[in-house]
Amino acid sequence: MHLFIGLFFLILVENGFSAPIIAKRDTFPEKAHLVKQTNRIRAEIAEKKQIANMQEVHWDTDLEKIAEGLRCDNYKNPGANYMILAYPAFFGNATEKKYVIEAMVNLDYHVNSIPGQSKIGCYLPDIVCPIPHTRTSIVSFCLVGPKTSRDDGDIKKGAPGSQCPNGKAANGLCKAYYV
Repeated sequence: MHLFIGLFFLILVENGFSAPIIAKRDTFPEKAHLVKQTNRIRAEIAEKKQIANMQEVHWDTDLEKIAEGLRCDNYKNPGANYMILAYPAFFGNATEKKYVIEAMVNLDYHVNSIPGQSKIGCYLPDIVCPIPHTRTSIVSFCLVGPKTSRDDGDIKKGAPGSQCPNGKAANGLCKAYYV
């Protein structure tokens, strides 16, 4: 009898019959690439500005979940432990695209030059958020934390990675402290 049941299940599997697998859609499939690029930018900023305590960032699922809840009407306000970056798609002309890219680079630079930022979480929403007076729309949100604003008093000057309370990572940035 057990042999019969075992053969029955083996035949089901062989023929492709199985229980459905329900998997949650990955909210941001390029996590590793984004973290690597962000840390590369942070290392460049640390080198250029001689920031000794610039931390590396790691993917944070809590920030990812918060980003998943952002909508067109609430994405502009920072939270208690994060800043928001919103990234547009480009549907406009070259001048408009240049303006939007410059604004993104300036905001990214501002957020990425904060040494205490150590977490990032992003979401690609199912909706797009039109940007008023342009032909572009927001297509993704990234939250970076735990800092909510820039404070130049947090910056320690010196060679990158030379003032790391938790040690220096292989990428030259400070290892972040995680609770």
